[in-house]
Amino acid sequence: MASPDISLVIDAFLALFASAFAVFISYPAIKEAVGTANSDFFRVAVSAFAGSSSAGILYLYVRDKIRTMPLLFRRGHVIICGLNHHTSLMVKDMVKNGVYPVIIEADPKNPYLESCSVLGLITLVGPPSDPVMLKKAAVTRAGHILSLGDVDEDNAEVALTCLALVQKDRYPPLTCTIQMINPMLYGIIRRHAFAARTGAPVRVEFFNQYALGARVLLDTWPPFPPALPVPPEKEAPEHTGISPDSPPPAVIIVGAGMLGTSIATRLARTWYQAHKQDGRRFTLTLIDTEADRITSGLVHQYPQMEKTCEIISLPLDIRSAEFKTGTFLADARLVHGYTAYICLDDDSLGLYAALTLHHNTTAEGTRFIVRMDHNASVAKLISGEQAALDSIRTIFPVNLFELTAAGSLILAGEEEILARAIHENYCSRERAKGHTRETNRLLVSWDELGTLTHKKDGIEGKEYQDSNRRQATFIWTKLALAGCSVGPITDWDAPDTFRFTEGELSKLERLEHDRWMDEKIAGGWRYGPVRNDAKKLHPSIIPFDELSEPEKEKDRDTIRQIPELLSYIDFQVNRE
Repeated sequence: MASPDISLVIDAFLALFASAFAVFISYPAIKEAVGTANSDFFRVAVSAFAGSSSAGILYLYVRDKIRTMPLLFRRGHVIICGLNHHTSLMVKDMVKNGVYPVIIEADPKNPYLESCSVLGLITLVGPPSDPVMLKKAAVTRAGHILSLGDVDEDNAEVALTCLALVQKDRYPPLTCTIQMINPMLYGIIRRHAFAARTGAPVRVEFFNQYALGARVLLDTWPPFPPALPVPPEKEAPEHTGISPDSPPPAVIIVGAGMLGTSIATRLARTWYQAHKQDGRRFTLTLIDTEADRITSGLVHQYPQMEKTCEIISLPLDIRSAEFKTGTFLADARLVHGYTAYICLDDDSLGLYAALTLHHNTTAEGTRFIVRMDHNASVAKLISGEQAALDSIRTIFPVNLFELTAAGSLILAGEEEILARAIHENYCSRERAKGHTRETNRLLVSWDELGTLTHKKDGIEGKEYQDSNRRQATFIWTKLALAGCSVGPITDWDAPDTFRFTEGELSKLERLEHDRWMDEKIAGGWRYGPVRNDAKKLHPSIIPFDELSEPEKEKDRDTIRQIPELLSYIDFQVNRE
């Protein structure tokens, strides 16, 4: 149940205080003690004070203290800096899942403040980057702070202020997640944050609504068809399920803004990883008034893009006659069908573009995924049961804000994605050795691992998840010791071509083994000549120099996998 409005509580308190004092001062014994004239004076004075500006000042002071009093006892809480449509959806999702964030908002007239008060949340009005406001929000005891405003510079200022305020060693560190869209500013803050990350009390992570939206959207509506049957003498490319004999898929992106370019680069990179050996390319059509300039920029930023896809650049206005007639759809590369992503930030224009493409397309299997962030009723009509009865059943509306508003997804952060990747890599390698779920019970999905329990065999899935998380966190320490940094991935070959030197590998493999051994010992494990999970015995709990060569190679593999793991969160390893 939402807490009552504190202003009403204080108003009632002041009125009750004035009434109670008036009754008290009217008692004969009190009147006699202070005198009739004085008692009347006090009664009038208290009543006047209750309605005066002084009482108003006292009211504001007391209200502020009472509202923020719970912060004296909060630890590990979430702070959200800045309210907009996206963060308001995020707040609702968090509250739905039992997380009650503290809100800092600079604009006292922000319309979303009222909805946060209704939810019973603590709201503080003032600049989010102001050290006074952050201290009032108990940032030094918080678990997460999110600054996902529309201005990158403001978000960066929040992160830098947190780095200055939270100096005392703590574990786990404060995770500061900031939205960063500008690539130049991102690079500067990324380097600063990385330098301060290793063992620091503040861990800065980066959020890009459009990159996350592209990731989730493509996971939900991938443009490449499901796995097709492949003759035994041919080898199917990984991931995409595209048969070597099938025509390359075609993709149309309408609106090459932040979301559109994020979809284009993620698609191209995914295809490149699967097809860089066979050299196959898919067709990517970009429709935007600035299509030529945007295409040139993408090719310059990502050199492998031209090797990955054949880009058709169409500098068209959606309202133009050429787009309306759809003559460009007669291209031989599009007549067999395509997947269209309409990424315009105008819902009406986006729906018009989707319906226009749909009207001019005859190929079966064509799908239209259209961004619609605001017109919920129209989106519901399109995606509802009625759509199954008419010709627009292949149009799928997507709300970018809702797609990226899951609080759990954002709070999980980069380390969680890395931990998942570590587990998936482990499963892939074990299956390549011929293991199955019958021979290795850990070969399950990440979510299944969290609920896996085999007490008889000493297997507790959550412990393995925590171990993967610690390994993911330790990646930054390893990179810092190797004199390396990270940055946005622009060289799609980097995960395969980056190599640690022999000296770096020798130093880091020892570090990894010591980390693993310390973790095991802290968990109650000890040395035993034969591994026994139930008794927590392991033959590798010995100094690194005493390990067998195959066991040393496991530690080396853990180090070699770092560039590939970082590519899962769109980073690459760079040398300083």
